[in-house]
Amino acid sequence: MDVDSGNAEPGKYVLTGSSGFRLKENITDSLAGRIGLIKLLPFSLSEIKNNTALEKDPYHYVFNGFYPPLYDDRKNFKPFDWFSNYIDTYLDLDVRENINNSNISLFRKFMTLCATYSGKLVNYDAISNDLGISSVTIKSWMSILENSFIITFLEPDLNNLGKSLVKTPKLYFTDTGLLCHLLRIKAREDLMLSPYKGAIVETMAVIELLKHRHNNSLKPDLSFFRDKNGLEVDIIASWDAPFAIEVKSNSMSDKKLSSHLRKYLALANNPNLKGKVFYLGDFSIPLEGIEYVGWQDWGGIEN
Repeated sequence: MDVDSGNAEPGKYVLTGSSGFRLKENITDSLAGRIGLIKLLPFSLSEIKNNTALEKDPYHYVFNGFYPPLYDDRKNFKPFDWFSNYIDTYLDLDVRENINNSNISLFRKFMTLCATYSGKLVNYDAISNDLGISSVTIKSWMSILENSFIITFLEPDLNNLGKSLVKTPKLYFTDTGLLCHLLRIKAREDLMLSPYKGAIVETMAVIELLKHRHNNSLKPDLSFFRDKNGLEVDIIASWDAPFAIEVKSNSMSDKKLSSHLRKYLALANNPNLKGKVFYLGDFSIPLEGIEYVGWQDWGGIEN
């Protein structure tokens, strides 16, 4: 192989498309130490913003998600049809080789049930009871979703702020369009009335930050904070310039949106830790020591 001849040029070899589980295993085994794996999630808001004018309605992106085919004007896919086909293909190509064929329909139900947990603490036992299968199997199936970039987890920030901290991770789908489809949200209007609206908006915010880090070849270093007294901060970004972030589906800035955030900042007592509120307004503005970040800027905050 030319890659072994010493003549390889940086960027000369590009692997694209979906990586199957066996393909990834074979590549890492045969080219150990000679390859780099880069996680490429669906389009980010920043990528779309840099190439075309953004839609004025943030829920356009919350509902449709960011898979590239949905932004191909030549094909004009309808989200509902595209996601239906995507799930069928995913189950047939990626999942079938990892589970018993007789469990494919049950795995589909499992995906739908997982969608109800996006933005929430994952509860393996509850999912196990709902589906009638062991928690061991649930964890194995979760690994399939995670390794195929359908979901990701945010671990709790276990620092020294107190001993009564929640230690369970939160689950997030990596695309809100797919999430809406699994939750049977068929139109933007349905999304606006959905009890899952807040969790879906939070999911979008978390994943935009995750894309920002991956696209800049940086470790995510994202977590969340929750104690057993109910104090919670949606995102802790442990970056060079650390942030604590609350995510709100409100379109208007209001000091009340940052009440938990202010309590956390006082508790943390870290002068380098800045507070931000991600909201669905059009503008990013400072408000009494807290920066309110409009949805168009979610993926562009400093590292």
